[in-house]
Amino acid sequence: MEQLRQRGLRIGVVSRGYGVKAIAYPLVLTQDTTAEQAGDEPVLIFQRTGVPVAVSPKRSEAVKALLMLHPLDLVIADDGLQHYGLHRDFELVVIDGMRRFGNGWWLPAGPMRERTARLNSVDAIITNGGHAASGEISMWLQANEAVNLVTGKRQPVQSLPQVIAMAGIGHPARFF
Repeated sequence: MEQLRQRGLRIGVVSRGYGVKAIAYPLVLTQDTTAEQAGDEPVLIFQRTGVPVAVSPKRSEAVKALLMLHPLDLVIADDGLQHYGLHRDFELVVIDGMRRFGNGWWLPAGPMRERTARLNSVDAIITNGGHAASGEISMWLQANEAVNLVTGKRQPVQSLPQVIAMAGIGHPARFF
């Protein structure tokens, strides 16, 4: 998002807000919005990027709420590939380059949310780690810097004292 913003694009993000119950939907995040109200990922995206973020089980309602408040050039739907009710101009998929499609089974028996044939209709496939197949865009994440999300203080990861970390993601070994 930082690179898009550096190019002068005004960006917003919409999310379902999985597992939370807001008082009302759509919920446009503010500095006071908690993870209990909007979900931890939308709050983290809002705090980290400073772009407008809205959550709603119907992402199209979240988009409308953002557009009523902000003149946006681009709206990114977080984890929105299966949300067919939302019009999109460009679809990209990020896949795990190490585990790829796992056992090939759908949730909850495996990691899949859709058939791999769905990838034939997207505009770009980004492979996070591992080896990118032909036509995929390779991406690697490497943690070099720790950022305190409250104070904004930054410091090299190597300079951190011994810490205890918890990860609530699908493949926590990548985080650690």
